[in-house]
Amino acid sequence: MVTWVVTDVEGSTQLWEWDADVMDDAVERHNKILRGLLDVHGGHEVRTDGDSMCAAFHDAVDAVTWAVAAQAALLAHPWPARLLEHPYCAPVTLVFQKTCLCMT
Repeated sequence: MVTWVVTDVEGSTQLWEWDADVMDDAVERHNKILRGLLDVHGGHEVRTDGDSMCAAFHDAVDAVTWAVAAQAALLAHPWPARLLEHPYCAPVTLVFQKTCLCMT
């Protein structure tokens, strides 16, 4: 059995139109990050097309683990300041509030 994963950068068409040079750099970084995780998680790159990558895995758990690791790596990556100027890529701050369930 083979598990397929297809990635896609949301809003990429607008980002390409906004600044093609920045997107060229961003997609290169994106692909390098994803490729770097494929070997670790037993995946194989099938193809890339623009901002999309298709990868195959022998095990569905490996595919999901790779996808989660990819998300974490992409979030942690130091993206160029110019890219972060676009509203689609602007940094977001999340605030978590602790929830407490009490039984009396």
